[in-house]
Amino acid sequence: MTFRFTAALLPLILCGCVTEPVGDFGRRDESVFHDTILAGAGDYAARGRGEASSFPMTDEENELRNVAWDLVRPPGGGGRWNSDYNFTMQWSRIEPRSWYDERANDFYLLLRNEGVVSHETLYQRIIEQARGDGSKLPLFRDVATRVGKADAARRGALKALYADELMRNEAEARIAENGRIVAWVEDSLQYRIRSYRTALGRLMVEVPSTKAVEAEAAIDALQWEVQGSIGSAGTSV
Repeated sequence: MTFRFTAALLPLILCGCVTEPVGDFGRRDESVFHDTILAGAGDYAARGRGEASSFPMTDEENELRNVAWDLVRPPGGGGRWNSDYNFTMQWSRIEPRSWYDERANDFYLLLRNEGVVSHETLYQRIIEQARGDGSKLPLFRDVATRVGKADAARRGALKALYADELMRNEAEARIAENGRIVAWVEDSLQYRIRSYRTALGRLMVEVPSTKAVEAEAAIDALQWEVQGSIGSAGTSV
């Protein structure tokens, strides 16, 4: 079933519809193609894999996904032509998350392919990326914590209600969905840190600069923020 969806949508996706539009503050922007066509196909595919709930999204669950989107997509779009395609197929849930291929060298490739004149700009891009990621974590932590508390309350209500099997399955599916979003952010941030360190190391060999100290400090700050923020956030899975 997933393969049929992928084959049917492939021509549309490859015709310039891959990259999801980015709005203010790194949030997803509205797109009829992504929000209607891909989202509908992805929901159907995810239900077939038992990974989706028919329950409506709460405001916090929608916010969790909006905040997470910019933290799980390939930084800067990725360094390979199919990075955005892979991410779009995974984010839409047409393909399961394990299909997304991440390589620590991708961000370096992205920097080298930008054609910048000054090598100092390459270091500045690492600094801006690392700082930008870190600035989004407090909000993500807050939203993920609220979603986690709501899911705990949901499980408590299920027990008190003596809900039937269908309602229990739908509730557990939504709790698992929320948990997968949090886990994806956790994994993505670790991947980003590896990517930034890989890019920094290669640049120091190719085009050394004193800005490497600032770049390393930015990456270290991000790693510290990740260890402090992600550990206290999450859903009840």
